[in-house]
Formats: sequence, C-alpha cells, structure tokens
Amino acid sequence: MSHEERKQLRSVFFANTQYILDALERLEGVYDTRLLDFLKLQRIRKVQMLHEQDFFARVIELYSGSNSDELLQGYYLERKFIFHYEKGGLINKRQARALRQNVNMLESYTLKEQQANISTTILEYLNRDTQK
Repeated sequence: MSHEERKQLRSVFFANTQYILDALERLEGVYDTRLLDFLKLQRIRKVQMLHEQDFFARVIELYSGSNSDELLQGYYLERKFIFHYEKGGLINKRQARALRQNVNMLESYTLKEQQANISTTILEYLNRDTQK
C-alpha cells in the first residue's frame, strides 16, 4: 500500500471510531453499562495501538482470524452510513466514492484472509486424515 492509501485507511478508521463511540453512547439505558464501557474501551485501545505501531501491520493483526463475519457486517454498516451521509448532503459524490473504495479495499482483504483461513483449515484436515 502507498503512503496515501495508508493515510486514507487511518482516516476512515478514526472517523468510524467516532461513529462507533457515538452509537454506543446512544445505547446507554438499552444495554448494560458495563458492556458498553467495555466495548468503548476496546475501541479506544485499538486507536491507541494504531498510534504506537505501524497502521497497516496493526490492522492485519487485529482483523485477521475468526471475526471475518463481523467485519463483513461492519462493512455493510459503513456503506449504509456512507449512503445516508451522501443522501443527506453531508458528503458529496466524490467523497462517498472514495469512502466506498476504502471499504471495498478492506472488505477484499477480509475475504482474501477468510479464503486463506478456509484453505488452511481444509489442508490441515486432509493432512490429519491421511496421517491416520
């Protein structure tokens, strides 16, 4: 990834963090405060880690693995926010397109990782069966 792409990803991550924290604030009184506080602190810790380490390497470490389904749902929600912001005039078409491209790039990475994990699991299963 280029420096500019990394910068854009970081910007999207930080903007999404604010949306997530705002959404969690609105859920107070609906869900257990301890759960909401835990989720807020977890997101804030991720932001702090991104400041301390290389952004791209940290994103890969944080999001590789078993949470692909949650990430894919998150990408859907991000697209939904982008649509509503564009429709509401909060962002223009060019900004919406750029944000969608960023979401698409993250989703592509997640799908590639998910496919790699599935392939590895299948190979491990086949190797285990042939060793019996």
